[in-house]
Amino acid sequence: MLPTRLIPIYILEFCFWVYVGWSWLRWHKSHADSAIAKWRRIIIAVGFGFATLSTGLDIFMTVHAAVTGGYPFYRPVEMFCVRTGTLASVLVLLTVIVGTGKLRVPTAIASSITLFLWFADAMSQ
Repeated sequence: MLPTRLIPIYILEFCFWVYVGWSWLRWHKSHADSAIAKWRRIIIAVGFGFATLSTGLDIFMTVHAAVTGGYPFYRPVEMFCVRTGTLASVLVLLTVIVGTGKLRVPTAIASSITLFLWFADAMSQ
């Protein structure tokens, strides 16, 4: 059973996950702008892939914690997800600096949110 005090947090995280999925669909349906260099579009797509990886780890952690009732301190699975997700989020911020295209803003938003979530999870240990 989910604690009622966490329901707003789960709703906000679900909205964030939907935003990431919607951004992929919107990018897939859009046509590439030929004025932008192809390598810069590829960099931002790879960056958004890392942002999706970090979001996927967040989904895994949230669902796993809801099913198992939480994590004890310094559990190896949680520490792996925090390290990998933080590294992916920082790499994504670097790709936002170099890359351009329609995914640039969603990439920056997704990276910032996941970096905050990983920081909050690490600080709660």
